[in-house]
Amino acid sequence: MIPTSAPRSVASNAIAELERHAYRIRRFAVRMGGSLGQGLTIAVGMALGLRLKGNPAFVYNSMSDGELDEGATWKAAMAAAHHKLGNLIVLVDLN
Repeated sequence: MIPTSAPRSVASNAIAELERHAYRIRRFAVRMGGSLGQGLTIAVGMALGLRLKGNPAFVYNSMSDGELDEGATWKAAMAAAHHKLGNLIVLVDLN
């Protein structure tokens, strides 16, 4: 998360880091890439695993609007709702 008090150049640099592939992002990304619809299923598994371990961390999943057409995405969303995963944050890029 970028603090709201951060200078514009710091915020711009942090956002620029998120535009790269995962092997270049060392502080944020654990997993990126793969087939459409795969990201949310992995994020749900990570969020559930963290909750079962008692870890209060959040899992953030950034996905494109194209992934909303994949059945695996909706199955993962239903699983997240079923398990009431409050530690899962999904960001959808509608472009």
